[in-house]
Amino acid sequence: MRAVPSLRDFVFRLRYGFRGVPVNMGSRVIRLDESLRRWDMQSESQIQRIIVETLRSGDCMLDIGANFGLHSLLAGSIVGPEGEVHAFEPLPANLKRLRHHLKLNYLEHVVRVVPSAISDSSETTISFFSGADELGTTASIAKSGGNTKQVTVANTRLDDYLSKIKRPVRL
Repeated sequence: MRAVPSLRDFVFRLRYGFRGVPVNMGSRVIRLDESLRRWDMQSESQIQRIIVETLRSGDCMLDIGANFGLHSLLAGSIVGPEGEVHAFEPLPANLKRLRHHLKLNYLEHVVRVVPSAISDSSETTISFFSGADELGTTASIAKSGGNTKQVTVANTRLDDYLSKIKRPVRL
């Protein structure tokens, strides 16, 4: 059964020249991994609008819980090489897809991936529960619903991280 989705993804990779599927986000086009070609962009439209209305070239944004990078990609395309986006994502499967999306969109130099959860705790690790599938779109510190797979990840105290950023955070 697993081979069928992989075959479909491969066909879409061929169709788009292995450069990701182009997706419209307002007036911008970003490229996503073929496995996300059916992602409902409209469910994120209000957040996208806030990002577009708030950020300018050279700004700094924190994306806490970056997942596969949808908001980081949009923000990175706005702030450009003079700006910074700090994308915090603790789940390994999401990190892999986030890094892939940054390469597809040539934003590795703008978006800094931080492989860590963010909290107010000084503990160096924290446990999350996520879904058993490869795309752990959601995670929680409490076991609930389909979130049954436990993973221990790096943890960063937000105040400690903010003290290292040398520019004001806009969003």
